[in-house]
Amino acid sequence: TEEAVAKMLEGASLPRDHVIARFPPSGVNATIEKIAVNAAMAGCLPQHMPVILAAVEAIVDPRFDLIGVQCTSGQVAPFFVVSGKKLIDELNINDSFCAVGPGWKANATIGRALKLIMMNLGQTWPGINDMKAFGSPFRYYSLIGENEAAYSGAWEPLRVAEGFSEDQPTISVMPAMSWQPDLVLPTPPSVERIISHISLQAKAKYDRYALNCIYNNLVLISPTAFDAIRREGISRKQLQEQLYERIQLPGTEVFDGREAVGFSRLPAWVLERHQKDPGALVPLLLSPDSLKICVSGG
Repeated sequence: TEEAVAKMLEGASLPRDHVIARFPPSGVNATIEKIAVNAAMAGCLPQHMPVILAAVEAIVDPRFDLIGVQCTSGQVAPFFVVSGKKLIDELNINDSFCAVGPGWKANATIGRALKLIMMNLGQTWPGINDMKAFGSPFRYYSLIGENEAAYSGAWEPLRVAEGFSEDQPTISVMPAMSWQPDLVLPTPPSVERIISHISLQAKAKYDRYALNCIYNNLVLISPTAFDAIRREGISRKQLQEQLYERIQLPGTEVFDGREAVGFSRLPAWVLERHQKDPGALVPLLLSPDSLKICVSGG
């Protein structure tokens, strides 16, 4: 209704006809009002609007390749992470138990609004521009909060690691392809056991044709597992480097007599070493920075 949209617009500091972007693939102007319409349909509150607008700005950034995410036949969907404890508390975003699950108003409605915006402004409906064979539950909504309290000062939050200031809340987005939940760890867990679990699963999911390892990956660590990381004094960079070293396979499993598609992106030394020794280990990540690590959940 007009009343619901007017209420939603109270949460935006920009005029209703302000254009955020021409939304791909349709080219429709994504105005504040059209975004508010979809937010109202999703059940959002006016105070959710700044997060929604920031998320829209993120997904229309060319580096995210929204048209590829929208129209590919691959099972890919945006996954959002909100970083900023004060904002998370104010909006009651779930960053604890069942953070990726249902039943939390802010997570569900903000995520749903973004999906409706992608569909209705992008004009991507099943079989019309959106050609995913099966789709993904991530396409419904996937938005979590970073559990910043769990760091207890041992690590900087994700927003700081990505170059923003401590007092600037952010929303990050990545095109998620798959989800591997519930690492079963001993009590108390150890960093070595955590690294072993993550690297084994990453290698098991590797597919030379899907190339689902060499792109950026998000590793969610529970507060319980992070206790071990903090206890052993492992930094974010050290964990990234150790995982990078362990997420490798023999070249004979990566290359099948010819260069695997996309692996030309790997450093030259990797390809040169493979030519000299086909059985030498090949990293499945472009660099340690290809792993984004965030604490969330309960």
